[in-house]
Parts: sequence; structure tokens; C-alpha cells
Amino acid sequence: MAWAADETHLHLLPRVRSSWTLPGARPHIPTPDKNRQLTVLGALEVTTGTFRCQPGRRRAGDFLDLLKRLLAAFPPRRPR
Repeated sequence: MAWAADETHLHLLPRVRSSWTLPGARPHIPTPDKNRQLTVLGALEVTTGTFRCQPGRRRAGDFLDLLKRLLAAFPPRRPR
């Protein structure tokens, strides 16, 4: 097995580049109170395409938790 793992940050505040609206009207874009973000940790098993992910924070401990979950779900095979 070969795993590739990473994390990403999803910003919950929408980015508005351009939009369409009736002339003279202003578009209404609901936004959260703060510019919050969600961190997602994920791992892909590159030979089978198995994917696992979990929410987390920007901490090494959360990444280690993901690795522990992978090890528990997919224990290493013993060589023959």
C-alpha cells in the first residue's frame, strides 16, 4: 500500500468576482459573521483509489490522528 496525505483549508466566506443583476439593483450575498475556514485532512491510497478524510485544525496532532486511523483501518501486512 502507498498512501498520499495532505490537508487543505476551505474558506467559508464566498469570493465574488463578478455577478449579474438587474440594472440598479444590488446583489445580496449572505456571508458568515467572521471569515471562518474549515480544515480537512485527507489521504488517498494510490494503488486502489481508497480515500479517507476527516475535519481537523491546523495542528500536527490532528494529522497524526489521521495516520493512526489509517493504521487501524488498514493494518500493515506481514511479509511472507
